[in-house]
Amino acid sequence: METISIMVRRSSDRLEQRLDLESALLERLSFCHCWRECGACGRMLIFSPAPSADGTNLAEFTEVLASLLIGFIIKDLRSALLHDLLRYFYFYLGKEECRKILALACRTLERRKLHRCIGYYRSLLGQYLEPYRCGSPVHLNVEGFYNFRMRGFQQELLRTLDDAVNRYLAREEHREFIRLLKYFLNLQHPGVALIHLSVDEQGRFKVMDRRFERIDFCEWEELGAAGLDERRDYEDILVSMLVSIAPRQLMLHRNVCARYPRVVQNLRSVFEERLIFCKNCAYCRRGELYLVTGGRTRPGSS
Repeated sequence: METISIMVRRSSDRLEQRLDLESALLERLSFCHCWRECGACGRMLIFSPAPSADGTNLAEFTEVLASLLIGFIIKDLRSALLHDLLRYFYFYLGKEECRKILALACRTLERRKLHRCIGYYRSLLGQYLEPYRCGSPVHLNVEGFYNFRMRGFQQELLRTLDDAVNRYLAREEHREFIRLLKYFLNLQHPGVALIHLSVDEQGRFKVMDRRFERIDFCEWEELGAAGLDERRDYEDILVSMLVSIAPRQLMLHRNVCARYPRVVQNLRSVFEERLIFCKNCAYCRRGELYLVTGGRTRPGSS
């Protein structure tokens, strides 16, 4: 009976681990395997029937092998395949940027359910191995199969990579924005002694002085009337306005933390020790506190 030879260029150790886990099953099916070093090309995995093989287990063997190889490509090779795409489409990014983006893309893929994808390509690879059941030798290049037969999976990897790049760049831009705000705040002479930040029953920010009298900005009113589509822009503009006031202290009331956790995180980064938190103050206990979640409002209780 003929052999099946499989060329593996990268991560052959991971495939070897998968083979070890299936060793008992392969022995039961009367198939043995060995590795052959091929220099810069990688390693070749060769399957051959044991002397006791009678051909009755060929169908089950090819199914097991197809499942094993597809699992190897989709789960074990995906980091290397993502790196290839990253290097080709985003060649201008630095080494450290690529490392972070690759880690982000890999985490995204780990959370996705790829069972249907695995099932489809397992069936496709099974068709490729079909001639072996008829007594013909089969040679398979793992990454060649990926390049020419798994275009859908390539597109899935590229979409994941594009998303990871966009998220990474947006995060870095936001970090730079926060750094500049912090720098600008430290350059200014402290203005008013205390500013209160709360949220009204519509979920809009209330910026108040130490007497809890509302501070109105022309720009803020215009933005509120326009109704920003992007909540992130609305939050970033608020932080910028608070920096322009440069208070000695900024007190956050409890409903801000409940409704706008990202604002709280940004204010922590910019104001640092100037930021203080309300601990169920008299203003909140008077019933002015509104807990806003999921687009609904309700008066908070003490």
